[in-house]
Amino acid sequence: YTIDTDYLDQYNAYLATGNNAEYTFTNSMITLMKGYTSKAYVLTGLKEDSCEQLKRMLSSLGVETVELAVVSDFKIPDDCSLIILNGPDTVITETAYLELKNYIARGGNVIVSVEYSSENVNEPFTNLNRLLNEMNINIEHCMISENDPNYQLNGHINNSLADIGPVFAGLISEKRLNITLSRPITYSVN
Repeated sequence: YTIDTDYLDQYNAYLATGNNAEYTFTNSMITLMKGYTSKAYVLTGLKEDSCEQLKRMLSSLGVETVELAVVSDFKIPDDCSLIILNGPDTVITETAYLELKNYIARGGNVIVSVEYSSENVNEPFTNLNRLLNEMNINIEHCMISENDPNYQLNGHINNSLADIGPVFAGLISEKRLNITLSRPITYSVN
């Protein structure tokens, strides 16, 4: 089952939000029949968030996940299909930045999930932003705030709802998304 982690944190109780038995079974059959295997490396040592639920989801898709510590001689293994940066809350070293930049330049796949908070809003995360700039993405050095009380959640300007634009409306069933403690992201074409 997938669970609502916010509910677990708030009430110390589990709330199932979905059953993943069918797709786990189906994906396991596909993996066995086609021989498809891949390996994702989750970077550690960056004061990152836990990603146990993501690891379980990837496992159900036939993707092995392995933790990879960001150390002084950081290297991405040759068998890497995907790098995951899950909520780093410290500066990425120059060595790690260069290795990740080269990995992306070789066609490597990266998932970056960044959780900014009111405590780290003044941290520019320079090397992380440089890495994202390689993919024409830039995280702005400010927080999104909502001035319209109709969109604010609990009267908090940094905890609000955002309307889904028409370009993305067909991709998800929700009409609005929660944008708690978020920074603006811009996309630029070089």
